[in-house]
Amino acid sequence: MTILAVKDAASVDVGLLETTVEALRIPTRARQMRAPTAKRLHLLGRLVMWFLLYKATGHESIASEVSTNKFGKPVVNGYTDLHFNVSHSGGWVVGAICDVPVGVDVEEIKPVDLAMMYDCFNEQEIVDILERKNPQDRLRYFYDIWTLKESYVKANGKGLAIPTKDFVIRKTGSRIHTFGLETPAYFSQYHINPQYILSSCCLARQAPIQTIVRRAAELTEAIYHKIADGPSTQGAGSSGDSIPISKQKTGSESNCLEY
Repeated sequence: MTILAVKDAASVDVGLLETTVEALRIPTRARQMRAPTAKRLHLLGRLVMWFLLYKATGHESIASEVSTNKFGKPVVNGYTDLHFNVSHSGGWVVGAICDVPVGVDVEEIKPVDLAMMYDCFNEQEIVDILERKNPQDRLRYFYDIWTLKESYVKANGKGLAIPTKDFVIRKTGSRIHTFGLETPAYFSQYHINPQYILSSCCLARQAPIQTIVRRAAELTEAIYHKIADGPSTQGAGSSGDSIPISKQKTGSESNCLEY
């Protein structure tokens, strides 16, 4: 599995994003969006999706093969062993790609009405949150469980058609414990920034993890210049190394430590 975490979303020009995404013929909903921040995050998410799929297949037109299943999860037509997911929050956009179903969720840690946990958390999870007396510890643990549960329902492919109260996720230190899952799942969490929590989930088996951290402007400009330099001559299976990557780490559970 590869995790691509893109930071400083506000640093990239929306016009450049639109030009790059349109040149790659990536389907978007950007024209329907009026809020600049929402449009920027949406476009950057589509570019992250394209980058991961391009790195895996070597096909610049790969975005045209993306559709959705009946639950709304994006899938790649014709590739049974290629799965991806994208999430964004605050200044970060994160994508994951794997040969087994994968889900990813990133959340900025900010004040939230914890009463919402009664609508989507299991009774045991609520007890675990309330047992934490320090308000900051309680808030951080809330986001821990939120992102882990979100990554699971996204990996499963059914989204919120899965009642989130029907399964339990608990943490003891850095260890993650699960109960009542529909399918076996393997979770990881990453330290991308002290104010964010990033969780991923793979179904069926644990996958080796490679993490990449890039600045939004750098990634967008690199892809734009690749397009401007002319069409690719690389075939399927190409690694796409003409677009530089950085800050990689590989392992069974990796941490992105670039703040």
